[in-house]
Amino acid sequence: MVRHQPIAQAANAHWNLFWLILHQHDHVCSNTITTFFITWFPIYLVQARHMSILKGGFAVALPALCGSIRGVLGGVPSDALLRGGRSLTFARKAPIVAGMLLSVTIIV
Repeated sequence: MVRHQPIAQAANAHWNLFWLILHQHDHVCSNTITTFFITWFPIYLVQARHMSILKGGFAVALPALCGSIRGVLGGVPSDALLRGGRSLTFARKAPIVAGMLLSVTIIV
């Protein structure tokens, strides 16, 4: 059993690296999207879509409001996974991955 321990440690190191990259990707994407919604999107709505500044402001605030609600409600599936016997690491990261996959629907 001792012979296989380095293999298990190597596999664990690969998963740790995967989760680290995924976590960093989440921060980079969040910052990029925040910059987009604060700088470019309001000007686009007012100039290209001919919205009033007030309507454009509400349209720009909507994603931030939905993101705040998502942040609070993200704990619900996490808690359910923990109660279901999943590990703390999985319960914390599964909602993040699900949110990233759902965010791809904006592009598609």
